Amino acid sequence: MAVLVVGALEGALVLAQARRSSAPLDAVVGELDALCRSVVGAAPGG
Repeated sequence: MAVLVVGALEGALVLAQARRSSAPLDAVVGELDALCRSVVGAAPGG
């Protein structure tokens, strides 16, 4: 999971710099937030 998060953020950063926009970062953060919440919710005791 950590590799996915780092890779997604690195890719979003490259896109954000190329486009001169924070939109790619905003999109990735939203998706990672949903992913992390679903993983934590699926964990035993979560």
